[in-house]
Order: sequence, then structure tokens, then C-alpha cells
Amino acid sequence: MNKPTVQDIFRCFYSAYLEKYSPSPEQAKVARNILNCKTGAYGANVSVCEDCGAVQIHYNS
Repeated sequence: MNKPTVQDIFRCFYSAYLEKYSPSPEQAKVARNILNCKTGAYGANVSVCEDCGAVQIHYNS
């Protein structure tokens, strides 16, 4: 079983946190960045192997 990441914790609990608390603009920005990290929200890079044509997508953080 994989250990949860910080992003997993935010996905599970951030909406409930917002029901009780109001983060500062800086805190909200950090939370958005954590939630969007490696999701494609910040773009992606595509690598294609010149030998076999395999495609890999790397999402920006």
C-alpha cells in the first residue's frame, strides 16, 4: 500500500477545512498549487522515443 502524499491529504480534507476556516490569500495560493501540482493544470511536456515511438507525458509542477 502506498503512503499518502501531501496532495492526497489536501484532496481528502481541504474542502472540509474550508467549511470551518478561512485561509489567508497566501495560504489559499499554496493549497491551490499543491492540489494542481503534476495534474496538467500547469502544462505538460511530451517525450517520444525515437527508437520505438513510446510516448511519455510529464506534467509540470
